Amino acid sequence: MKSYSIMIGLLLVATGLTELNARSFGEALKRKEIKYEVVSVPGPRRMLLRIKNLLKREARIDVEPGRFFYNTSAVQPFVVSRPIALEMEPGEEREVAVRAYCGNATAACPSTNQDFTRTELGPENLCATLQMMAKNQIVGEGLYQQVIWFYSNKHQIASVFSGDADENSIQLVRQFICKKEDLKLPQYHLKYAQASSGDELEFSGRPDEVFGKLNIKIEQRSDLQIRVLDAGGNQIQLLQVHLNQPAGEFEFPVLVSVTDYPLGEYTIAVCDERGNVLSSMPVVVS
Repeated sequence: MKSYSIMIGLLLVATGLTELNARSFGEALKRKEIKYEVVSVPGPRRMLLRIKNLLKREARIDVEPGRFFYNTSAVQPFVVSRPIALEMEPGEEREVAVRAYCGNATAACPSTNQDFTRTELGPENLCATLQMMAKNQIVGEGLYQQVIWFYSNKHQIASVFSGDADENSIQLVRQFICKKEDLKLPQYHLKYAQASSGDELEFSGRPDEVFGKLNIKIEQRSDLQIRVLDAGGNQIQLLQVHLNQPAGEFEFPVLVSVTDYPLGEYTIAVCDERGNVLSSMPVVVS
């Protein structure tokens, strides 16, 4: 029993020492306790971090989600999306392959063996969102990328969507961002076409689909149409016709291909046979 208690005590002391020696990447860099190099490499883990512990003692380095690593303004910066904890021996050098994301949708993808020599933390709310996603074990590589582009390139909140993430995770992330940014939660998703290169870090800039749900309550049997209206209220597309719809409450899923739409503001509306708008959803194609 005594030896067991001593062992537990030693484990607690060791854990305490580990926490005491923990530093964020930024703090360790500021204190000159580490040095690093970042280079682009082939494969899904395209950011290679070479890091050295300059101390004569053990250290834990926590690489923060939301940390940007820069090459030049013409090349996308790498962005760390999930926290990385590195336990390092005195003087240890290590290479860590990181699945980093694009931090500028308008810049070129990194080519192999480019150096990323400058680093800084991204916007506070981006860092908080990525930390929340990690804490909730949210998966979906595309969702992480869209969150980063929302902050780095001011994309609209409706674009924070990915087909590889479940709807509950998407809504959790959107709600978190909307609360942080004081935004209204959108009713729709905006999906972009894949870049012609197929590179997951490249942004195509081509809106592809808008989809969401329209809720409606009607008091009497009606013929209904779901239309797309332009900013002037003119119909540009008829999406669905529902003849002889009974009275009640309904939810209509809508999907609009916007590939050929000019960028701008639109409204998806449910209208009765007299043209009265019974329910509507404003959308922005951008």
